Amino acid sequence: MKKTHEKSRIYTVAGTAKLKNPEKVVLQIEATGQRNGDGFIYLVESVAAEDYDRTTAEGRAAAAEKELEEYKKEFSETTDNLNAEKEALEELLEQARDAGGNYRRKLDEAAQENAELRKALTECRRIFGELPPEIERLLNNEEGEKNNGYTCTI
Repeated sequence: MKKTHEKSRIYTVAGTAKLKNPEKVVLQIEATGQRNGDGFIYLVESVAAEDYDRTTAEGRAAAAEKELEEYKKEFSETTDNLNAEKEALEELLEQARDAGGNYRRKLDEAAQENAELRKALTECRRIFGELPPEIERLLNNEEGEKNNGYTCTI
């Protein structure tokens, strides 16, 4: 028999009636195979009830503390992962904003260029009178928007 508790005691007992003691907790019992006048002899390991309760309470507290540390570690990893994902999404959002800003800037530049071209063609019409039919069609928007992507109307 090996000792299983640091404050326990191993001893022999004749008969099982002497094992019933509320102040002690029996941890293990083993029959020796020998007999005396009171009955069979047993090898017993027992510990005082207050030592056993304190040890199990300390064990439960240590287990709870270990579980709490594991939870904190998992929580920290999850938080780190979520923060990394948040930063990546913020970077994507910033890139999308930059792309949108560039698109709006190019659109504004194209609209300004179209307005300047329209003014130039209008001035050409004023100076030269009637323009070639292809340019007149563009100015009158007959085919410009649908076929060529022009949106010049006067």
